[in-house]
Amino acid sequence: MTEENDKVGGIKSYLQKENVEKEDLLRLLACLQSELEAREEVINILRLERLRAVDFRAKYGFGDIEKAESDVGKDPFHALQRDSLVLPDNSSHAEADLKPLYDTQLVQLENLITSQRRAQDTMREQLLIMERKYLKVCKELEDERNKHERDAAQGDDVLVMLEKERERLKSEVEYERGLNRKLERDLRRVLLAFKEQTLLLNSQKIAAVSIIKERHRFSLDRKACDHKREQPSVSRDAETSSVS
Repeated sequence: MTEENDKVGGIKSYLQKENVEKEDLLRLLACLQSELEAREEVINILRLERLRAVDFRAKYGFGDIEKAESDVGKDPFHALQRDSLVLPDNSSHAEADLKPLYDTQLVQLENLITSQRRAQDTMREQLLIMERKYLKVCKELEDERNKHERDAAQGDDVLVMLEKERERLKSEVEYERGLNRKLERDLRRVLLAFKEQTLLLNSQKIAAVSIIKERHRFSLDRKACDHKREQPSVSRDAETSSVS
């Protein structure tokens, strides 16, 4: 009984410490099941043999000594019959001594069955726990896979959106570059026109200054001519007045 309890305790500690796979648990449970069935069959066989022995004693007594001697190497019960015939006074005591032995063996076998069933229940509980853990891990893996697929899909959408944004910005940059080139051409044209207007204005200023100078010189010349004309008339008037 103690050995079986130690065995069950060892199995429990092994299941708690080791990371046992589901297939290993199934194989171990099958082995324990087959061992339990085999021991139950042995117990049933022993019970039947005991019942047959009791029936034999009830029907035929202890049997003849010759049969007991011929079957002594095969059947322990016949050896007990022989001993009871040799020692008739102690036969009842021998049977009384055997009964506790039978009862003890039966109790031990029943305890063994109980221990095996307890171990089987423990294995079944461990198997259920492992199945729950397995289903939980499968669910977590499935959730992780779905999350990865969603992230990948969102990543693809983001990439498409970024690609569209890049194309839009590229188009805007090309448009701005074209507009900048056009503005540069317009600016060069305006600067050229301004330069031409400046040159024209300078030439007009020079022409105006030369015209003003020419008019001023012409005015001075005219005044000088007028002054020269006035001097002869004055001299003639003076001469006329002196003659008078």
